[in-house]
Amino acid sequence: MSGAREDFNEDQAAEFAAYVASLTAELSRLARRHRLSTLAYLLEMSRMEARGIAQPPPLGKTQEARE
Repeated sequence: MSGAREDFNEDQAAEFAAYVASLTAELSRLARRHRLSTLAYLLEMSRMEARGIAQPPPLGKTQEARE
């Protein structure tokens, strides 16, 4: 585990987050189809978080939202 921090790569983290976003989107659709609404909601929140990591908003957009 001690070497895990040394191997950190921001590009790889973003790529992995995009992959997680894709997986959780599909899982959320399946959960909704089977009327597992709470699980679908949690998966959708996970998808949104992963997507935000994979594709952070442009700097201008962040400032505009605060004003």
